[in-house]
Amino acid sequence: MKKMNKNILKFPVTGIFILALFLSFNSCRSNDNINQEQTKFGQTRLQINMQGIEEVGNEDNNLETTASINNTSFSTGVQTQSIPFDNNYSLVATLTPASSALKSSAQASLNPRAGIPTPLNSGIMYKVIVYDSSTGAYITEKNYITGQKSESIALDSGIEYTFIVYSINKPGEIPAIKNGENLKTAQLSGIKDDLMFFKRQLTLTPTDTNTLDIVLKHQFSQITTTINASVVGNITEISNVKILPSANSASIQFNDSNNNSPITYTDKTTGNLVNFTSIGATTITSSPTLLIASLTTSGTISIGSITINKITKNNLTYNGIRVKPGERYSLSITLKPTTNGDSYIIYDGQPAARINGQIWMRHNLGADTSVNPDSNPSQKSLHGNYYQWGKKRVVADASTQPNEIPGWETSPIPAGNAWNTSKTSNDPCPRSYRVPTASEFQALLNVTSQSRIGTWDPYDPNGNPNNYSAAVVIKSNSNSNVQLTIPAAGARNGAAGRLNLRGMYAYLWFNNANNGNAYYFASIDGLKVIQYSANPMTGMPVRCIAQ
Repeated sequence: MKKMNKNILKFPVTGIFILALFLSFNSCRSNDNINQEQTKFGQTRLQINMQGIEEVGNEDNNLETTASINNTSFSTGVQTQSIPFDNNYSLVATLTPASSALKSSAQASLNPRAGIPTPLNSGIMYKVIVYDSSTGAYITEKNYITGQKSESIALDSGIEYTFIVYSINKPGEIPAIKNGENLKTAQLSGIKDDLMFFKRQLTLTPTDTNTLDIVLKHQFSQITTTINASVVGNITEISNVKILPSANSASIQFNDSNNNSPITYTDKTTGNLVNFTSIGATTITSSPTLLIASLTTSGTISIGSITINKITKNNLTYNGIRVKPGERYSLSITLKPTTNGDSYIIYDGQPAARINGQIWMRHNLGADTSVNPDSNPSQKSLHGNYYQWGKKRVVADASTQPNEIPGWETSPIPAGNAWNTSKTSNDPCPRSYRVPTASEFQALLNVTSQSRIGTWDPYDPNGNPNNYSAAVVIKSNSNSNVQLTIPAAGARNGAAGRLNLRGMYAYLWFNNANNGNAYYFASIDGLKVIQYSANPMTGMPVRCIAQ
């Protein structure tokens, strides 16, 4: 009896050993059919595929229809406003969304890259965070850098996860999550940079290749501003250019059933200043201006102060600007002539020409204003008077004999401010006018073309005193019907007042003085314009500019 029981006890041990071998063999065979990425613990590895940034489209139906292709109209979202700069020019602002080229299938057919994400620059850091979708529990996170190999993430298969991906579009920087232990409480707060965000639910399968394709979206808008004043001159000063609204910072909640994580804004009305990389040119461009704000149709663009070609304007504002979060915009502000731009006018009783915002008398000072100043050839009545620098008294006119003038003044030399940028008591120009500066005349030359009329004599110090026909024509580039004509009246020399170079050179005094010498305008052969200094006792014509 005992012997039988002993054998019975031995049998199960042997059977269990054989059963274990059988199960182990079958298990090995079953593992041959499992995806090679899956581990023996039921996990799979998730590959990370950063595709880039999705440019924001514009699905609004209330935008202006501004163009068509093959008779197919589409909304571009381009906004244009114009505000006066002065009586001659307006500043025309055009705000263009980067997505304006992708607004219809008609355009998409012309752009084979329409809808393709824009790759991130190399070296940009982004973070991937994994949550359990059913419980909201935090699982894991990893930081990645574009341009480097993306390490896969080991996760249990058969489970739905929520993936959060974000970046601030900077190398080596990534903000930390706040209250990140659960999806319901997780958020980013105090964000002041170019936040890009992605959210997706995905169930990992044990038999398929699992890949998370990431396309980030900008959460804030961005505007790059260009100001073009090439029709007038250089932009020498600009300050306090601001775009509103824009918050100081923002926070984004991760938990939202519609995958559109809500954003809250701090200090919404502060606005952002526009920073220009350099000035002193006819066209200046800003660095991109980030706008942390929700959708607005009442945005403003304000220019605190801007100086173009010595004309300063303050507090210029564009209102009712529509800005959509996530969109990239280019803002072009261009100085353009108004309908009453370069033209002939009567200014304070004097025939004048308005060119590029400046107002010039059409006649030399002392000329017969009843005679057409643009007569071709020029004539004696248009040569006008001769003045010594810094003095109001007429020392000669077109009819004065060409020889030395008895009693010609050679002293005293006027003070350096006898003529100035503000009209002085010594200024010979009529009311509302003064002697121009050299830079004002140069600004005139910058926006005009120069040519000559009449007979121009070869160089001879004495020349032909009866040649009144030669003149320089300064024609507006924006309105070829508007011009100034400067007779080649020559000059009376500073020693004794003898006439020199009539019919060979056109001279005009400027109000600039430098150590007892004065500046004047010279036209060599009627074409080349040079600025020289001269004895202030020299007699020359004057062409007045409005103050």
